[in-house]
Amino acid sequence: MNRLFPNLAVLLLSLTLAQAQNAQSDSPGEKNKQKGPAIETPAAGEHAASDSQVQAQPHTEMIPETAIAPDPVLDPGPLPHKPMSLIGGTVKKVDAVRNRVLIQPFGGGPGIPVIFDERSRIYRNGAATTVLGIHRGERIYVDTMSLDHKVFARTVRIETATGPVEAHGQVVSFDPAQKVVRMRESLTAQMVTFSITDRTTLHMKNGTASTADFIPGALIEAVFAPGRKGGIADEVTVLAVPGNSYLFVGRITNVDVRQGLLAIENESDQRNYELRYDPAQVPEQNRLRVGAKVTAHAQFNGTSYMVDSISVLEPAPDNAQAAR
Repeated sequence: MNRLFPNLAVLLLSLTLAQAQNAQSDSPGEKNKQKGPAIETPAAGEHAASDSQVQAQPHTEMIPETAIAPDPVLDPGPLPHKPMSLIGGTVKKVDAVRNRVLIQPFGGGPGIPVIFDERSRIYRNGAATTVLGIHRGERIYVDTMSLDHKVFARTVRIETATGPVEAHGQVVSFDPAQKVVRMRESLTAQMVTFSITDRTTLHMKNGTASTADFIPGALIEAVFAPGRKGGIADEVTVLAVPGNSYLFVGRITNVDVRQGLLAIENESDQRNYELRYDPAQVPEQNRLRVGAKVTAHAQFNGTSYMVDSISVLEPAPDNAQAAR
């Protein structure tokens, strides 16, 4: 009996140790270690950093142009139909911030401030440009109109390239013996004197011209060698001779019924001509409107084109303004 008690004690102790080992092996932590690779769980700080990165990603939303309505305050709108005047001179000052150019006219006198905006078309030697293409001291030609009691530039042309020099004006006198023409230039109001030789090419709007057409009051256009205005003319075009009749076909750009003035953009030469007419001779059903296509026969009297007859080929669009 005394020997059995120690053996029994040893057996109980062994059973107790075995149960303790089995309890440790059944714990959740031990099970995870025994089942395949462990899954890495990011720390709380890493979760926060990842969320902030997702929220910081830029987002671009494309809005169709049709959904953008023009701003009634900032959008200047289309330009009105008004008569235009050509101003030529040199650039005296350029204000690119306020979109202004100060022009010193060729004929002298005070500088003329001219404004422009995104509706203006600016060309430098025939290529489209911006206000950055206008430099002080350069020759500039501007088609202007009155807008809000200011001189507005519809088209601006900067000419710097070396090429033939043109002069447009009215014949003052002609010496047939010396073949010398004196012309008053319409742009600068200055006198230009040049000679006609066998090398000079003569043209007329309706055919071939001759020196007999250089009568006082005739409208001509002369082309000279590069850098010169005068001397021997390379080419002369007779635009109108007093007493001759001319045909104009094109769209009406301006009508003034009270003064009997009509402006037509002629299709044959793309020039804008101002004609005088009698409103009483125009039937009511053919009332002249801006945008209408007309044909007009007019006689040049040395000062103005006087309309003999006029007819409407195509009526003005519905949105065109009626003559007043």
